[in-house]
Amino acid sequence: MLLALSSAQTTQPHSPSPASVDPEDVEFFLEDDLDPELSWAYSMDVDEFTDEVQHWAIVRASEGTGFIAVGCSEDDDSIVAAVSTGIALDTKEDQFDRKPIRYRVDKNPTVSERWPGAAFSFANEPRSTRFARALFEGVGEVLVELTAWDGDTQRARFPLRDAVMAIGQVFIPCGETIW
Repeated sequence: MLLALSSAQTTQPHSPSPASVDPEDVEFFLEDDLDPELSWAYSMDVDEFTDEVQHWAIVRASEGTGFIAVGCSEDDDSIVAAVSTGIALDTKEDQFDRKPIRYRVDKNPTVSERWPGAAFSFANEPRSTRFARALFEGVGEVLVELTAWDGDTQRARFPLRDAVMAIGQVFIPCGETIW
């Protein structure tokens, strides 16, 4: 499945592969397309080449340039997740090496995993569904820490206000149970 970062306010499809997403494009996307007054936003896009319907829930970091995107395609209905704290994780040549990611939703226990990524970390099943479910069930915020290839770490906080509505709109058409 391709990871698509799409506009929450347009219907124009945008479907780059994870390797082709440039961190500067992600920052541009976040600054220009998401309403700063919103917490989470939902987007449904149709790929012009494949007619694949894609659903996305997207949020910006409380501060800085980070983002979280949770999505799926109706064609294969598996949940994917992408996370950025604004730090470049690796070179494109090593993009599939797994990098450490830690996250903590509200005051729940910290989860430590390893996800692949270069411009951002991304995950497929089952890690992505666990992550999306934790966000969906959270009420306050999620703290995320990513580690780059050189050992540098960067944290970002993301609000969970409106997450249940936006992520729920991703879960329903992709066969994930809500409650």
